[in-house]
Amino acid sequence: MSTPSPAEVVLQNEVDRLRARVAELERERQIPSEIQRRQLAGSNEALRESEAVLRSLFDSPEVMRGIVELVDGVIVHVSCNQTAANMFGVDRAISGKSATAAGAADEVAQRWVGLYEESRRTGKPVSMEYPRRDADGRQRWLLATASYLGQGRSGHPRF
Repeated sequence: MSTPSPAEVVLQNEVDRLRARVAELERERQIPSEIQRRQLAGSNEALRESEAVLRSLFDSPEVMRGIVELVDGVIVHVSCNQTAANMFGVDRAISGKSATAAGAADEVAQRWVGLYEESRRTGKPVSMEYPRRDADGRQRWLLATASYLGQGRSGHPRF
């Protein structure tokens, strides 16, 4: 076996240095630094706190809240709070049902569609009042406000 030339030694040393650096970079990419772990933990905690605040507002008693999407002019329920479910006599698991399948009259559903479309067009909350009969036959007036929330995960407008 021959002795490597000085140029070959320099070249081999450079190749070894580059391989070591590539391995170091791969380890850094796979194992986050302590700072990155702390930042991620802080972000996760802030996300959990924001979610808890929003959940608390959404589930407030005495205030009906729900999230819907408009799919080709049809209202499709995403979720509702227990107050809304009780008022309309539906199960909270109405996700994926149209408003009419959940018991809304066609006329009322069309008024809601108009409310949603106006909120989307203006970018502002829009309100309306309408009568509704309870299960016991009593008529109540409801004040409803719709707010455009942007596109849902499905790509449809969400309110």
